[in-house]
Order: sequence, then C-alpha cells, then structure tokens
Amino acid sequence: TYKTLILTRCFTSDSTTIMLLVLCLALVALGQAEHKSYEGYQVITINPTTADDVRDVVSLVADRAMKASYWQDPVAVLPFDVMVAPETALVFVEALIYKDIQYTIAVSNVQRFIEREEASRARGAVSQEEDPVNYILSDYQRHDTINAWLNDMGSQYAMANVNSIGSSYEGRDMRAIAISGGSGRPAIVIDCALHAREWITVPTCIYAIQTLLTQYNSNADVRAMVDSYDWHFLPVANPDGYEYTHTSDRMWRKTRSPTNDVLCTGTDANRNFDAFWGEAGVDFDPCSDVYPGSRAFSEIETQNIRDWIQSIPSKRLYLNVHSYTQLWLTPWGYNPNERYPADYAELERVATLAMAGLRSVNGREFIVGTPPDILYPASGGAYDWAKASAGVKYSYAPELRPASAIEGGFILDTTHIMPSGREVFEALRIHAEEMRA
Repeated sequence: TYKTLILTRCFTSDSTTIMLLVLCLALVALGQAEHKSYEGYQVITINPTTADDVRDVVSLVADRAMKASYWQDPVAVLPFDVMVAPETALVFVEALIYKDIQYTIAVSNVQRFIEREEASRARGAVSQEEDPVNYILSDYQRHDTINAWLNDMGSQYAMANVNSIGSSYEGRDMRAIAISGGSGRPAIVIDCALHAREWITVPTCIYAIQTLLTQYNSNADVRAMVDSYDWHFLPVANPDGYEYTHTSDRMWRKTRSPTNDVLCTGTDANRNFDAFWGEAGVDFDPCSDVYPGSRAFSEIETQNIRDWIQSIPSKRLYLNVHSYTQLWLTPWGYNPNERYPADYAELERVATLAMAGLRSVNGREFIVGTPPDILYPASGGAYDWAKASAGVKYSYAPELRPASAIEGGFILDTTHIMPSGREVFEALRIHAEEMRA
C-alpha cells in the first residue's frame, strides 16, 4: 500500500535526521487520509451448527493474514457476519468448506453498498434553508452541522441547555444537550456513535432530542416524559472517528489517537472503560478493531464521557447506543464475579416491555439479554461501567437496526433514519413509564 511503501523508504533511508523522519510520518498521515475503497470486499454470513463451528471461525478471523473482521459478532450458535478482503476471500471460503461450515455471501461487494448509501444521501438531503426544521434528519449529518443544530436548539427552547463536555483528541468539541422541565428529577443519559461507523445511531439520537423539544406542548406522552425526567444526550461520542468515516474510511470503528504501533491508529472506545478492562473480548494488537487501549480511560473521549456522566445527578437510565443486530443488551457484558446483576430481573422486565413497544411501530424484533448469553463476553464496556461505577440502575447497550448484513449492516440508506427514530423513541417512552426508583 501507499503507507507501507512510504514507511519502507523512510526506515531504509541512510539519513537519520529528525526532519526526514518528521516528513516521513507526515507522508504516512497523508496516505491514511486517502478515501479507502471497499471494492471487492465481501460480507459472509456464517451459519454455524455447532459451537466448534463458531470457534473455528473466530480462529480464522483472529488470523491477521486473513484480513477479516466482524460486522456482526458471534451470537451463540446463530448466524453472524464477517467482512473479508478481496485478496483473501477465496482462502477464507476454502477454509470454511474444509471445516464443513455453512455460509452464504450476504454482500458480494461492500463498495456497492457504500455507493448506494451515498446515492440515497444525495437524493434525500435537504439544506437548512430549504427546511429549517427537518433538514437535520434528512441525512447523516457531519459533526459541525450537528453541533450547530444543538446550539440552535439551546437558543430556541428554554428547557434545553447545550454545553461542551470537552474536546476530542483531534480537538473537536463534544457537545451535549440537557432537556429539563424542572428541578429535582431523575436523569436519563444517552450517547450515540461511540463506534464511528454506526451512522444510524446519530440521527436516532437526534430524533429523540427533536421530538422531546418540538412536541412537548402538543403530545401528552412527550410532556409526561419531560415532566418526569431530565434528558441528557451526546449525539456523537466519538467525533474524530465519526468524521473519519465521512472523509476517509466508511468502515472505521475506533478513535483516532495514536498507538505504540506507527502503522495502527485508534482504540475501541467501548473496550476502554474501567469495567474489568482488558479481561475479555479484546485484542492487545493496536491494529485490531477491539484494541482496548493502553489502559482504562486512555482515550480523552472516554474520559470526557466518564466525567460528563458522573456530573449528572440522580441517574436512572443510561443507553450506550450502537448498531447493528437488533439487540437490547443488558449487563453484564463481562463480570467474572457474577453472571447477572442482582436486579437483573427488573432490567429485563423493563427492556422486554420496551421491545414490545418498539416492535409495535415497524414490526422489528429486538432480542433482550446479556452479551455472555447471546454474544461473546466483552469487558471495558461503557454500560457495564455506568452500572457498576456511576450509580445507574437501568443501563443498556442497544444495537439498532438492521438485523443482518443483507439489509446493509452498518451501511443503511437514509430511508431508515425516520423509522429507526420512531421505533427507538417508543422504546424510550416505555422505559420512562416503567422504570422504578
């Protein structure tokens, strides 16, 4: 690749001047800034029939030479999705055939899905001038646009207060909004896009903000939600990574901070919280998508989120929103001391009712459960930390639509924005109605 070629020339050069090294690293950064193409990349749906099938595929994906990564993590002995580079796809499939593991090609060319998403954005997006109210939900907006919209909401609505919770590694302002109809109420805290490529989470977060503000005076359910709780939202929890998905690599997941490997950038922010950090579901190779960082809260973004959450009094509910697979994950993502929190039955009760409400909107089925029950365990997650260390009784990690890669996985056209917003808002309404002190 361009980056590898530059590094080879840099480190085989006879010159040892600092200036040359700086120039080489700058050229590496330039190579990283090229927009990555996913031409020929395939997403393969694994259809395991035994736990051994799952373990065999996990071993294949762990082999860096395979150039494979999960789109959908293994879920018990159920289908899951793996993206494979074009130069290794044949070898990967041959390994599946050799092991007699069933599979289907869900996406034959990831780049075509990206182009379809871009075309839907071009068709559907409207400017603020064309529609000052609804433009924000017509597209997957950029971070600066979202911050400007939040500022507008803070100016237009007396019940809204917008503030910065800090800056990202690259200096982007992480702005949050609080919606409150009075004092002394318990709080609901929601953040989105901690994983950069999960675009559908951002407008889903924005839909909830907009609905709470614009329908307070006209919708009795909305009024009850605001009168009962203070609402706190962080629409883009990983702004550097999110911007990078717009400018350079649509499938980027991590933050954008440097690591101890000059070839690899970023940490999985949802493995970086101080909740049995580094013990399960991680890979300490800095090139891995699940690299947990050098220590708990090594990332400025997770530090900012930690401090923001801790600053909010009387927290009742926390949602760390992701996509995809249509799950509503309950704690614990990983806890070697207990499989479930003591109040798990109550968390499951409320989530199950919320998912029934969600299903009533668009017919989407979401599964409720803990990651060790339906996924592989993963430590260092934000929602585990919120439950264990931040005093939040009801803590969840929703995985939004779609259910599978066949529908697009992370790459959804903009026609999904409003349906996702509506169904998740109904789940929020039921959470607010059903939670107990």
